[in-house]
Amino acid sequence: MKRILIIGSPGTGKTTFATQLAEKTKLPLIHLDLYYHDKSKDYYNEINKEAWYAKVDELISKDKWIIDGNYNSTLEARVRRADTIIFFDFSRRAAFNGVLQRRVKPHNKKRHDMPSDWREHIDFGFLRYIWKYNKDKRPKVRETIFAPKDKTVVVFRNRKDANNFLTML
Repeated sequence: MKRILIIGSPGTGKTTFATQLAEKTKLPLIHLDLYYHDKSKDYYNEINKEAWYAKVDELISKDKWIIDGNYNSTLEARVRRADTIIFFDFSRRAAFNGVLQRRVKPHNKKRHDMPSDWREHIDFGFLRYIWKYNKDKRPKVRETIFAPKDKTVVVFRNRKDANNFLTML
């Protein structure tokens, strides 16, 4: 495992897992949210999609990494470059619980995986995205990650699966 891609619905614990995996493997950790939501950069996705794609290409060109984040517009490129893909394939209920816990615990605190001006918030659009993830996003994600036959794909159905994986390293 030299280039590990971690994906799945928001609220499933991808960032926490990625941080712990990076500590164990000593691989550099890249949080895509940190780049995607950084309004001070020219690759801020809402302003310049081409610059965003170029930034992701730059990040995945490195020899070793763990990348935490979804962003379907760049998923195929990241899958091509990854040697290991970890998919957090949780139930809608588990994802909602994770988001609600994340909202309550770090209330008004800075998250290490987000830009400095980011504040955790939950809005209807975000909740709708999570509600529809397994129906709308999951099929395409699964198709994309299982298409190449030269990748190791690990699927976690719950946090216990993820914790067991870390314990076995």
